[in-house]
Amino acid sequence: KYHAINRATVNIQGGRDYTASGFYEYNIGDKKQEIEFSNIVGAPIGKGKRVEKTLATRGGGKVSGEDEFYMDVKTKFKGEIVLSSEKRDLYFDGYAKLDMELPQDNWFTVQSEADKRNLAISFKKPKTPNGDPLKTGIFVDRAMGNPYPSVMGILFARKDRAIMDVTGVFKYDKSNDAFIFGDSIKLTNKGHYKGNTFVVSGKTNDCTATGTFNVGENVKFFKPTVVGKANVKMKKSTVDSTGVRSSVSQKLTLDAMAGITYQLPEAALKAMVKDLQANTYDVANIRLQSSYEKLLPEVIGGMVSTKKGYDQVVKNYSTTSKVTLPNSEKHLFFFSYLPMKWDPNLKSLVSRTKNLGLSQINGVSINKTVEAYVEFRMPSNGEDGMHVYIKNPSSDGHYYYFKYKEGVLETVSSNPTYNNAITGAKKKELEVKMGKDGVYTIEPVSPVSADMFISRIKGAW
Repeated sequence: KYHAINRATVNIQGGRDYTASGFYEYNIGDKKQEIEFSNIVGAPIGKGKRVEKTLATRGGGKVSGEDEFYMDVKTKFKGEIVLSSEKRDLYFDGYAKLDMELPQDNWFTVQSEADKRNLAISFKKPKTPNGDPLKTGIFVDRAMGNPYPSVMGILFARKDRAIMDVTGVFKYDKSNDAFIFGDSIKLTNKGHYKGNTFVVSGKTNDCTATGTFNVGENVKFFKPTVVGKANVKMKKSTVDSTGVRSSVSQKLTLDAMAGITYQLPEAALKAMVKDLQANTYDVANIRLQSSYEKLLPEVIGGMVSTKKGYDQVVKNYSTTSKVTLPNSEKHLFFFSYLPMKWDPNLKSLVSRTKNLGLSQINGVSINKTVEAYVEFRMPSNGEDGMHVYIKNPSSDGHYYYFKYKEGVLETVSSNPTYNNAITGAKKKELEVKMGKDGVYTIEPVSPVSADMFISRIKGAW
């Protein structure tokens, strides 16, 4: 029904039993290929009387690396290939290799059913033949602070940070000469609202990651939610005289949307929201660039927990041009336009322009382009932190500054009402028990802290 075996030699052992050998035809485009199956067995399977059982054919063969066998036009394979006549797809159990110029040229484990007409190969925890774990996605070298893409590669160190670690399936896009890796449901169910993808171009060496990013993984209590599209080039590492590999400095950009959450005393929160609402009325609304408009339906699923919420955000944008999260998904700050880049010296993702799109504060719609600066710190010691600075765009507008690290929020503003609400807050508002995880603390700081932060970010530009 699904398979054909050529030049077969058959030994019929009974009315419904046989053994055979032959050659399974597995052509890829103009490449003619055969797999020798030497142990084909035909026999009834399933429950019931023997004469009523379904007759099935099972068989298998092996190919070696020297055979130059291809699963598809750009994926080599060595190992065992198994056929079951009741299934359309063959089962591959062995090692695959991508036929593309990559920094590392590794064979990696594959145990997957595969349909050569639309080949999508599953992978979860691939390893080399020597047992070395392999990773695909974008990572940061903890020692050097450099971002780098990995495509079925061995990391520089197993503790390198994962900005996006992709597992699921991969397939080859012939029209664009690119490999696409990603969540299985995202790649096999077109239009699914959640999931990450990682695309590696054979033409340009560009690597593009789209989805939800692992930013601030060690932030205590209030981890940010960051979605978007990141770009980085594939570059070969340097190797010293002892054979030790080192990453090379390169550019990583991220067109992001982000939800950032802290807990503030109610009076301070009201003072900030009132000020920003009242003094941004005449400021231009956020006008997403075309690249962000295209990106929105691809990534906003990472900001919501349900398909209903996703549909609500997309529909609302199509009718109002506002990116508004449902109340159930609200953050203290939601930026719908947040272009960022990686700075290896700061070991941080920093905003790369001062004009950012602030859509909501604590669920309240703002939808204005404001002067703001954002930093997600991810140092090698794991003490992740977040900095946010937002300035009211009026001529004498107030600013609001927040630094969060290790469960402590430092904050200051040029708005005396806000500052008074912080300094005059009750102890229970400034020291909040977070269950068994400890205490969340709010501390006022000097305006010098805000000035130093802005100088640091501008210095990274």
